[in-house]
Amino acid sequence: MPQPISPYFCIVKRTSTATILYILIAATELLGGGFETNTKTVSGTGMAGAQVAISQTSSAAVFNPAAIGFLPKKMMFSAGISGIISKTSYFETGMENYNSSHPSKFLPAFSATLQINEMISAGLAYYSSFGYHHRWEDTWPGRFVTIESELAVNALQPSVSFTFAEMFAVSASALLHNGNYEHRKALATGANEGEAALNGNGSGMGFMLGSFLKYNENIAAGLTIKWNGHLKLKNSTLAYSRIPASWQDFYPEAEPFDITIRLPYCITAGGSITFSEDLITTAEISYAGWKRLDSLYFSSPVTDGGPVYLRLNNSLSGRLGVQYAFIEEFILKGGVAYEV
Repeated sequence: MPQPISPYFCIVKRTSTATILYILIAATELLGGGFETNTKTVSGTGMAGAQVAISQTSSAAVFNPAAIGFLPKKMMFSAGISGIISKTSYFETGMENYNSSHPSKFLPAFSATLQINEMISAGLAYYSSFGYHHRWEDTWPGRFVTIESELAVNALQPSVSFTFAEMFAVSASALLHNGNYEHRKALATGANEGEAALNGNGSGMGFMLGSFLKYNENIAAGLTIKWNGHLKLKNSTLAYSRIPASWQDFYPEAEPFDITIRLPYCITAGGSITFSEDLITTAEISYAGWKRLDSLYFSSPVTDGGPVYLRLNNSLSGRLGVQYAFIEEFILKGGVAYEV
């Protein structure tokens, strides 16, 4: 999804060499309307999501599990909460601007890694992968398209990694999605306006492939291919309210139905440079196939069930991140991202 340059910042406290607990100080990302949670973990938030070529924390289980075999400890664990602040505006020539309100979202994340032997490693992660929450005034001009819409998708990601010659690794991950979708809009029903409210929840499955190359102690590179698959919301419901008696035939009660959301794929490549034990920089570029999400698919015809054609375009994004351990117990992370 197109979005402006987004700054990120956080401070991470190291509680031990094998366990890392993220303390939320300013781990907040500033987004546009948003959809994909690119940063996912607090460590990812701190470096603008630029993590595909980093082998420092258990967040590798999220961004590139192929790097697990290169982590500094055989067993690592991390947990934290990231905040999201977003804003969407509607512009129309000759009219005033309309801004939606976006309730702040706080997203928990968990990751754990284990190096079983010199060749095989495993990872497990849980995080928010997609989501948004738009809320507009009940009287705004676009109320017949949307008044409030919310999508939340979480992912459980088990992974296995294989390391070869102490410098190259590949990985495979399952992406087990669980999510819910809510949408509310106004209906034109004569002198008085009615309302439609859609609600559904369900699950889906995808996969992720990764590779990691540690060229030497200072230079590393990573590549991931993520196919998020489908999210199928079963037994979704559509409820109408404030419908005048003369309009009842236009909005009949709907039987439960299924909604299929085709989640986008993503290809990411990046590299990192370690200047010293204290300073690491990284950069990456991603291509996301948002056109897969161009429509919502209903299992049966639904009258005014919500927007169907989303008119999305594929996107290209770049991210830069830096990590600096200014004292032994604390790491300062910063980053910037841009998507078109």
